Amino acid sequence: MEEMLKSILRKLSNALKGLKKISNDVDTIKAAVSKDLQNKNIEYSFFEMYSSNTFLKVKANLFKSEKVMFSFVDKSNPNNIRSIDCFLTFGEALLLAEEAKSSLLKKCANEKAKGNQYPTESYTSPFGGVNEAGCKKRNLRTDGKALSRYFKIGAGSKSEIIFTAESRAGHSNDKGLIVPEKGKAELTIRVPMGYKDLLIMGKLIDANIMAYLSAQYTHNAYRSDYNGNKTDSYTTQTQSYEPIPYAPQAVPAMPQPYNPNYYSA
Repeated sequence: MEEMLKSILRKLSNALKGLKKISNDVDTIKAAVSKDLQNKNIEYSFFEMYSSNTFLKVKANLFKSEKVMFSFVDKSNPNNIRSIDCFLTFGEALLLAEEAKSSLLKKCANEKAKGNQYPTESYTSPFGGVNEAGCKKRNLRTDGKALSRYFKIGAGSKSEIIFTAESRAGHSNDKGLIVPEKGKAELTIRVPMGYKDLLIMGKLIDANIMAYLSAQYTHNAYRSDYNGNKTDSYTTQTQSYEPIPYAPQAVPAMPQPYNPNYYSA
């Protein structure tokens, strides 16, 4: 009987060790998956516009860096497909989305109504690109200059809207921005679209950024290590977030009944 009990206890002990190992393995896998998801960029284009030889894709690939990617491609020569990638921060992209349904749309429509052969652009993205050191490291240029990339939006001479991406030589200013040099662009890619397409693009930019940020907040991606009451670095007061207990207030004295003789002369 005693031997049987010892055998049962040994089996239970081994079973508990096995369960503990499984639990540890699950925790390890969950941590690895969570880390992989955090480090993985999204591969997704949420807006696409095609012409006969060019196309534009607005991508969420760099949402982790809070940037929206505008990828312009020229496929007119199958043996030499060229591209220009431009980036806007979330704030810049949301501002463009807001302008797309209001002032930008009106500016393009008004410029289109003038009937000029070469309409004036109504929007120019912030200048970006690759600085001199980056170009040298990645063998992008051989002249020691920076690479400037940006895009413009305006009324098209044949289409309602035209997106124009340009790539040219540039230089870094004292603020680190890539300033394009004057003259003809080394590469220009144009993608036409209609007013409705511009509105759709703006709506999708707004919706995708908001959905991404909501998901980050839901999964505590922006959580902070708050430990209760502490002194705010910008003030000398202790910031307390504890609820203030309710203390009943004294009932104010009621006014006396009106006495007409009191006010008589």
